[in-house]
Amino acid sequence: MTVTILIDLETRQPARGEVMRLSKLLRSLASHCPGYEGGITWCDLGEGKMFLIAHHWQSMEQWHDFESDPRAAGLLVQLEGIAAKPAVIRGYTSDVDVS
Repeated sequence: MTVTILIDLETRQPARGEVMRLSKLLRSLASHCPGYEGGITWCDLGEGKMFLIAHHWQSMEQWHDFESDPRAAGLLVQLEGIAAKPAVIRGYTSDVDVS
């Protein structure tokens, strides 16, 4: 089941450059992991303090393997360090049978 992980992040002050730098490092690291399919980071059009970081994985287990890697965990801690409040990380899928 393909999953999309969304990291919803709000920073204390405008931080486009730092969030983009850290999210690119996360994607670069993830690109070497089994099951990673890609990702993108969105920034709000207003003050530049709201971000959505999306990662696409072949399974939730592969995401969990990635986030438990010490290097990935370190980057996530750095993102939390500039956050105004704890980031919300959720997994989503479109592979749901609604019949």
